[in-house]
Amino acid sequence: MNTDFLDEIQYWMKHYDEEIERRESEMITLQNEYEKLIEDHNILKVKYEAHKAEMEDWLEYKRIRREKEEREALELWAAIKIQVGK
Repeated sequence: MNTDFLDEIQYWMKHYDEEIERRESEMITLQNEYEKLIEDHNILKVKYEAHKAEMEDWLEYKRIRREKEEREALELWAAIKIQVGK
Protein backbone atom coordinates (compact mmCIF):
# COMPACT_ATOMS: atom_id res chain seq x y z
CA MET A 1 0.00 0.00 0.00
CA ASN A 2 2.84 2.34 0.80
CA THR A 3 4.41 1.68 -2.60
CA ASP A 4 1.08 2.41 -4.31
CA PHE A 5 1.01 5.74 -2.55
CA LEU A 6 4.60 6.47 -3.56
CA ASP A 7 3.85 5.42 -7.13
CA GLU A 8 0.88 7.76 -7.14
CA ILE A 9 3.05 10.61 -5.88
CA GLN A 10 5.68 9.80 -8.49
CA TYR A 11 3.01 9.76 -11.20
CA TRP A 12 1.62 13.17 -10.20
CA MET A 13 5.08 14.67 -9.81
CA LYS A 14 5.97 13.52 -13.32
CA HIS A 15 2.62 14.74 -14.63
CA TYR A 16 3.14 18.11 -12.94
CA ASP A 17 6.69 18.44 -14.32
CA GLU A 18 5.52 17.59 -17.84
CA GLU A 19 2.64 20.05 -17.57
CA ILE A 20 4.94 22.82 -16.34
CA GLU A 21 7.42 22.09 -19.13
CA ARG A 22 4.63 22.16 -21.72
CA ARG A 23 3.24 25.45 -20.34
CA GLU A 24 6.69 27.03 -20.28
CA SER A 25 7.21 25.97 -23.87
CA GLU A 26 3.83 27.49 -24.81
CA MET A 27 4.75 30.71 -23.03
CA ILE A 28 8.07 30.94 -24.87
CA THR A 29 6.31 30.31 -28.19
CA LEU A 30 3.67 32.93 -27.44
CA GLN A 31 6.30 35.41 -26.32
CA ASN A 32 8.25 34.88 -29.56
CA GLU A 33 5.08 35.28 -31.64
CA TYR A 34 4.20 38.45 -29.71
CA GLU A 35 7.67 39.92 -30.26
CA LYS A 36 7.42 39.10 -33.98
CA LEU A 37 4.04 40.84 -34.16
CA ILE A 38 5.44 43.91 -32.41
CA GLU A 39 8.41 43.96 -34.80
CA ASP A 40 6.11 43.62 -37.83
CA HIS A 41 3.85 46.34 -36.45
CA ASN A 42 6.79 48.71 -36.01
CA ILE A 43 8.03 48.01 -39.54
CA LEU A 44 4.56 48.69 -40.93
CA LYS A 45 4.32 51.89 -38.88
CA VAL A 46 7.56 53.17 -40.40
CA LYS A 47 6.40 52.22 -43.91
CA TYR A 48 3.04 53.89 -43.30
CA GLU A 49 4.66 57.12 -42.13
CA ALA A 50 6.97 57.12 -45.17
CA HIS A 51 4.06 56.54 -47.56
CA LYS A 52 1.99 59.15 -45.76
CA ALA A 53 4.77 61.72 -46.19
CA GLU A 54 5.12 60.79 -49.87
CA MET A 55 1.37 61.20 -50.40
CA GLU A 56 1.36 64.58 -48.64
CA ASP A 57 4.25 65.72 -50.85
CA TRP A 58 2.47 64.44 -53.97
CA LEU A 59 -0.79 66.20 -53.05
CA GLU A 60 1.11 69.43 -52.37
CA TYR A 61 2.87 69.11 -55.74
CA LYS A 62 -0.48 68.57 -57.50
CA ARG A 63 -2.02 71.57 -55.70
CA ILE A 64 0.87 73.85 -56.70
CA ARG A 65 0.78 72.57 -60.28
CA ARG A 66 -2.99 73.09 -60.50
CA GLU A 67 -2.70 76.65 -59.12
CA LYS A 68 0.08 77.40 -61.63
CA GLU A 69 -2.01 76.04 -64.52
CA GLU A 70 -5.03 78.06 -63.38
CA ARG A 71 -2.91 81.22 -63.09
CA GLU A 72 -1.41 80.65 -66.56
CA ALA A 73 -4.89 80.08 -68.03
CA LEU A 74 -6.11 83.29 -66.39
CA GLU A 75 -3.09 85.22 -67.68
CA LEU A 76 -3.69 83.84 -71.19
CA TRP A 77 -7.37 84.78 -71.01
CA ALA A 78 -6.47 88.27 -69.79
CA ALA A 79 -3.87 88.73 -72.56
CA ILE A 80 -6.37 87.62 -75.20
CA LYS A 81 -9.04 89.88 -73.71
CA ILE A 82 -6.66 92.86 -73.79
CA GLN A 83 -5.62 92.13 -77.41
CA VAL A 84 -9.19 91.61 -78.62
CA GLY A 85 -10.44 94.59 -76.71
CA LYS A 86 -8.09 96.99 -78.55
